[in-house]
Amino acid sequence: MPTSIPARIRFGDGSTIHPVSITHVGGDLYRVCDFPNPFTEEFNHMDLIRLQQEPDRSFEFVGVVTPSNWHRYLYILPKRGNLLELLEPVFRQAEAQGGTAVLDFVGCLQIFLPPESTWEPSGAIDAAMRPRG
Repeated sequence: MPTSIPARIRFGDGSTIHPVSITHVGGDLYRVCDFPNPFTEEFNHMDLIRLQQEPDRSFEFVGVVTPSNWHRYLYILPKRGNLLELLEPVFRQAEAQGGTAVLDFVGCLQIFLPPESTWEPSGAIDAAMRPRG
């Protein structure tokens, strides 16, 4: 299994993201191993991307060669109680499906599911966020 490496990736508009975990596939092709933050629209988890390595060992993003067929869901949730605790059933279900859930920026939930998954997480999130009492 190829080893993933942390990379700094620059985009044409001058913005940079790092670290992004990538795996070298061959030539200038890399597989994205990370779960990109919610503001990264250029690529997704498991996309095959083309990068040009720069002299400073960073990479210039050239483009997506083959998009992955992983499902990516994004939810902006209200700050309410302990979100990690409330969403625990959602995290468990995502893992049971072979995927993962990532909570960023106190309320930004992303769920990544493999192509074969048919689970749609909205109902589970609604149930987890429903007021109790």
